[in-house]
Amino acid sequence: MLALVPSAWATNVAYSFSNPTGTLPTSEVYTSSGVSITAYGYENGHAADLFGNVNGLGLVADGDQISSGFIQLDMKNFWALHPTGVDITVGDVQPGEEWEVFGSNTLGSMGVEIQTGTSNTPVSTALASDADDYRYLSITAAMCSDVVLSGISGNVSATPEPGSLAMIGLGVGLLGAGILKRKR
Repeated sequence: MLALVPSAWATNVAYSFSNPTGTLPTSEVYTSSGVSITAYGYENGHAADLFGNVNGLGLVADGDQISSGFIQLDMKNFWALHPTGVDITVGDVQPGEEWEVFGSNTLGSMGVEIQTGTSNTPVSTALASDADDYRYLSITAAMCSDVVLSGISGNVSATPEPGSLAMIGLGVGLLGAGILKRKR
């Protein structure tokens, strides 16, 4: 019976960057299933205002999309969940446009390229397996493209709190004691 309990806590943690909309500050916190990540905007090496629309997150300085700057996500809290099947969604993609994902352990530094993609439509794709080696993920457009960051998601098995485990143990113990008492 206890072997089935952990699967009950499995969940999909999905962040949509299409809300809030309009001009945003240089950082914005997004929360899913009680886990927060922060998006930061950068343009020409400096903090830049973010811009949200129904397609996702861009930069005000880049005309509400991402073209010459980048959006950096602080993934620390998300990676702590040890997610599997992590997907990134890049939206508002036109024919021939490309995007890149970089990994870094320094806020404001784009870091090293870990993944590229191209598509003629918005695309959701598996995130590179080594992405969790980096606290920060930076998303940018490649070769004069303009894209938006639409979302990121992954499957997690939430660890029950110690109090929950204690209650389960107590319940199983009382059930066992009742069975023993009935046999006597």
